[in-house]
Order: sequence, then C-alpha cells, then structure tokens
Amino acid sequence: MKFYKGYINSRGYEIEGTKIEELLALSKKSDFIEEDIEERKIKIIDGFISYLKDYDLIKE
Repeated sequence: MKFYKGYINSRGYEIEGTKIEELLALSKKSDFIEEDIEERKIKIIDGFISYLKDYDLIKE
C-alpha cells in the first residue's frame, strides 16, 4: 500500500505515490473482503461496456 500513498525510502528520498484516485481510495482501506473485489470487478466491466457503447463498438 505504501507504493500507492508514497513513502520515504531507506536513503531518505521521498517516493511519490500514485495520482490515480481509485488506487488512493483502495489504499485507505485496511482490509479487503470478497465484496470489495466483486464491486471493483463490476465497476471495471460496466465501465468497459459503457466505453464500447460510446464508440458504437458493441450492439445493445
């Protein structure tokens, strides 16, 4: 999780975290459960289907 939030390495250099909002939100959780994984999977699939529809790459 430190890779998403950012951290200071053993040499004292600050390593910047991600700027991706979804990963930052996930990194704030202390525990992942099956429900979180399923919810994220559905969000990804729905977003992909929406993208395909927006560009007429899939029939309804």
